[in-house]
Amino acid sequence: RVHKTCLSMLGPGALLRDVHQHSVAALAAELDALGLPFATSGRAPSAQAPLRRSAYPHSIGHWIGLDTHDSASMPHSEPLVPGVCLTVEPS
Repeated sequence: RVHKTCLSMLGPGALLRDVHQHSVAALAAELDALGLPFATSGRAPSAQAPLRRSAYPHSIGHWIGLDTHDSASMPHSEPLVPGVCLTVEPS
């Protein structure tokens, strides 16, 4: 569900920052619903911090091109443009 929602958020003009923030919150909610202890800390508003460190220590994805990992980093504050190719890794 999280992966599909993140994919639906992508398109020209989308910001990876927004997609990543949604993925962290949605994954924390899904894991919490499963009763996994590291999904939340029980302390709002930092309830997602344990998820970020233990289950999701990276960003939303990476560029794909001639090399599997074409770039060391993806700009999260620049809008996506038509033709970009990237992974969306939380699933």
